Amino acid sequence: KKVTKGPPLSYEKIKRQIAKRVKKL
Repeated sequence: KKVTKGPPLSYEKIKRQIAKRVKKL
């Protein structure tokens, strides 16, 4: 995994939010 900007915690939180949104859709 490559991280350019921002901590991995933020990235994982965003990824989880997107997955939840996609599942809701």
